[in-house]
Amino acid sequence: MQILMSNNRNAEHECEEVTMKTLEVVKKALTDIEKGAINASTYTEEMVFSGPVPQPMKRDEYVTLLKNLVGASPDWNFHARDFTELGDTVKVTVGITGTQTRTLPGVIPGMQALPPTNKRFSLPEEHLSIKVRGEKISEIVADTVPGGGVMGMLTQLGVQLKKAA
Repeated sequence: MQILMSNNRNAEHECEEVTMKTLEVVKKALTDIEKGAINASTYTEEMVFSGPVPQPMKRDEYVTLLKNLVGASPDWNFHARDFTELGDTVKVTVGITGTQTRTLPGVIPGMQALPPTNKRFSLPEEHLSIKVRGEKISEIVADTVPGGGVMGMLTQLGVQLKKAA
């Protein structure tokens, strides 16, 4: 996102480009997700999400997952705090909550769509490391914590998860 700002008090002709800072990019992305405004254009084409998932997810897989999760829980909230900007990376602590008031499509292999349960979930605190390149998110690495991530949410919603053999 580019914002034009004037150096001239009259703001008539002279403008300079000001680009979003890394921290602003991350905060905007998290706020947009909470609003349900999830767009692939927020992320680089090569973006990778890794952490509490069986294997790293590419951008389109990640965006689809977010749309499904937030679409089923419109009150999704990251409760993001403790932002730290380190060059092109932002570290942030999240504690995701929400209520599944709409159908949740199967988000893991073998899972059937889950009709609205009206159950509230509250995930344990997780730490994210989010890298930004060219005003887009290029990488997200999330902690893997017991009871966290999608699997933790599904457990709280009452989905019976099969144990690996």
